[in-house]
Amino acid sequence: MDLLEDNVDCDVEQMSTVLHFRQASLNCCMDLQHIERVVPIASVQRLPSESPSTVGLLNLNGHGVPIIDLAFHLNVSSGKKHSLDACYIICNGKDGDIGLLTCGIDGIASYPEARFQLQSKFEQSNQPFLSTVNSEYGLAYLLDIERINRIIMGDFQENRNAK
Repeated sequence: MDLLEDNVDCDVEQMSTVLHFRQASLNCCMDLQHIERVVPIASVQRLPSESPSTVGLLNLNGHGVPIIDLAFHLNVSSGKKHSLDACYIICNGKDGDIGLLTCGIDGIASYPEARFQLQSKFEQSNQPFLSTVNSEYGLAYLLDIERINRIIMGDFQENRNAK
């Protein structure tokens, strides 16, 4: 008897691997497939017509990457200076790379798709989240990089139109 033949009908549960990090008081995570790299805090070039949540432009190997403070945009910013744990998460979006200023990285974890909750609620909202997941770091919000790109680009456009 061949064991592989007996297990043909077994459902293999789809897993998602995410990076857990903090946006001020908010626990967040993002699917690793959208993350290009994590870099330590570096000097950024301020932009002349930037949205309030934009930190600036990071020169990353000759490529300009806009860095945003999502905590500011979500109104969860603590107003404190960032610690040495702070870093930028460089994300791949279909509209180009974007960097997220974070308060620090908590870790990497894999979860079955069934662990992600509230997907339908977030689909109907304008929030930059796909779902939530209960993790060893507490309740975490799974970020949607495409929605974040749309929100930030909308902020840029509003600032240009206001001038």
